[in-house]
Amino acid sequence: MSQDIFLKYTYTKEEYKRAVVLHYKNVLEIKKYIIFSIFLLLFSLLCLYYFGYSIIWISTIILSLLLLFMVFSAFFILPSFVYNRNPKLKDEYYLTFRKDGIGFKTDKIDSNLEWSIYKTIVEDKQFFLLYTDKFYFTVIPKRAFINNEEIDDFRILLKQNISGNHKFII
Repeated sequence: MSQDIFLKYTYTKEEYKRAVVLHYKNVLEIKKYIIFSIFLLLFSLLCLYYFGYSIIWISTIILSLLLLFMVFSAFFILPSFVYNRNPKLKDEYYLTFRKDGIGFKTDKIDSNLEWSIYKTIVEDKQFFLLYTDKFYFTVIPKRAFINNEEIDDFRILLKQNISGNHKFII
C-alpha cells in the first residue's frame, strides 16, 4: 500500500443505529443482561404463583422488566435519539488515512490526528469502529471505500498503526 486512502461519507440514521448496536455488542455483555433479566422475571413469576403475593416478588418482577426495557432502549430507542439530537452526525465527513496520521474534516472541523489516539479496532461486515477508549469511537462505513482492495489496504494500515486488539464481530 503506497497511496493515501481518502473517504467521503455522511452517516444515515439507520447506519448510525447499526454502528451503535455493534458498539453495544462489543462493549456490553448484552446477552448476559437479557438472560439474567428473563431468568429473574420467570423466577419471580413462579414464586408469585407458588407462594402468593409478596412485595419481594412484585419488586423483582418490576426490576427485571426495567432491566429488559433498558436493554431494549439501548438497542432501539437511544441510537435514534442520539442521531436526531446531534447535528454533527449529519455532517459530511472527509477522512484521509496516511502512514503518518489521519486527516479529519467536516464543515466545522479540520484537523490532523495521530494514529496513537486509537487503541482498538472492531470490524463487522459493514463498519470499522476505531476506539479511542472503551466508550468513544469513530465509525468508518465500509461503503465509503472504492472497492474491497481499498478495504484490505485500510486493514493493513490499521494493523501497522494501531497496536491494540482487532476484533471481527459477525
